[in-house]
Amino acid sequence: MPGYRAVTESQYDRRPQVEETQLRLIWGLEGLGIFGTSSKPLSQGPVFEGDIGSNANLIVSTRSHSKPMVTAAIEACNPTKVYKAGGCGFKMLLLIEGTAHGYIYANTGCKRWDTCAPEALINCIGGRVTGIDGKAYSYNRDVCPVNTLGVVATPVSAWHSAYLKRIPTSLVNTLSSQ
Repeated sequence: MPGYRAVTESQYDRRPQVEETQLRLIWGLEGLGIFGTSSKPLSQGPVFEGDIGSNANLIVSTRSHSKPMVTAAIEACNPTKVYKAGGCGFKMLLLIEGTAHGYIYANTGCKRWDTCAPEALINCIGGRVTGIDGKAYSYNRDVCPVNTLGVVATPVSAWHSAYLKRIPTSLVNTLSSQ
């Protein structure tokens, strides 16, 4: 049998290699801030044009669900670096902890239960989370749980409109019609 020798090799190890992680509880109250992290959002806003440095416009987006619309929305925002990450909550945590200026995801697939808790934390630090159309999410029970118009999130509310105005209207219209 071909696999027989592989099992008897001394290097064979059936146990998965798992990194140890430290669990954290991050919580907040609007008007008071967030707790459970010592990091802060980036202090300088994103720079979209002109003489920009390597950290001028840092964007986080999907690692595994990238589609042409997602790529087009990110490129329209003229990033100097794009972090690819998994999990909506983790991507918003990257905003909260000062790794990125914005989270851009121009596609369906993200659900309300993915955005609800991280949006609450973003709100606690004065940020904003919407679809790519700029409309706030509704969490009423009668609403479809899919965020059909993607996600745009920033840790500082004033930065939010700068990203929204760069996303092509054609992308918003395409997602709106699906």
